[in-house]
This record gives sequence, structure tokens and C-alpha cells, in this order.
Amino acid sequence: PTFGIRRDRLISYESARDSFVHRAALPVPRGFYWSKEIYQFFRGLPERHGDVRKIYISRSLSGRGPENENEVECAVSELGFTVVHAQNIPISDQAELFSGTNFIIAPHGAGLSNLLYTQPGTKLIEVFTSSFINRDFYLRSLNNDIHYYPIVFDGNLDISVLKSAIETIGK
Repeated sequence: PTFGIRRDRLISYESARDSFVHRAALPVPRGFYWSKEIYQFFRGLPERHGDVRKIYISRSLSGRGPENENEVECAVSELGFTVVHAQNIPISDQAELFSGTNFIIAPHGAGLSNLLYTQPGTKLIEVFTSSFINRDFYLRSLNNDIHYYPIVFDGNLDISVLKSAIETIGK
């Protein structure tokens, strides 16, 4: 049996497609949330160059960010953040970028995997659409000296909410 569960108790995705689940458990190994040792290893890989940066990871090229992404980009730029399109940057350069960044604002996505390279004390504002909220980067931040702040939005990201979050977590 897998995880001690008899095969006849398992339900395939195809057979459950139209089902409604009232309660479920999702076992995930603790290592998935990145231990201090994992961070220490990855933090030591890239060379740090230049000043510490504040970045906004834009999803404007994928269309998966807020509907008002251009407005968000302008607002964060005015606050000293650099707008970054991570999908256009080679992985080695992403590692270097994140290792020298102390404040990150980003819609939830794979680009946040680069948190592995950030230094202790980094601030993270993770932005979610109300239709998809995921705890992964929150859980990864808990034991790794990352100051975490989530924002949930529908369609447009409220700039005043974002500015308030920046002020709150930036203290």
C-alpha cells in the first residue's frame, strides 16, 4: 500500500473530476519548505554585486499578473523598486539579482523560487488573485528569516493597499 492506504481506497483524478471534497489532507515532506541548510547552501552560490536592491517581479509579459500591472509597475518604480521580468533573465543572473535584493514584491509564481538566493532579513510581499492562494512561499519564509506579507486582489491590485503593505513591512 502507498502511504499505508489500500489501493481500493484511492480515487483517480478522472473518476473524481466532478466530485466535491469536504475535507482533505495533503501530506508534503517538510523539506519541501526549504530548511535553513538549503538556504545557506544557495545563498553562497552567486556573487553579490552592487547595491542592495528592491525589485518588483512583473508578470506583464505572461498576462498572469494584476489587470492594472502597468499602473502597479509605475507605482513601485516611484517608490524605488526596479521592475524585473524574470523570465527574460538567465538563471545565473537571476541568482545574482536575488542575492543582492532585500525587498521583493511579486505575484505568486515560479519566479519566487529565487528566494533561495536571498539574504536573511529580506522582505517579501506576495500578491495573489483571490481565485488562487498558495501557502508555499509563506511556509518557506517561516524558518528562513524572510519577512512575509501577502496581498489578495480581484482583477486590479489596489495601489493604496500595496503602498500600505510596503510601509508596514518596510519598517
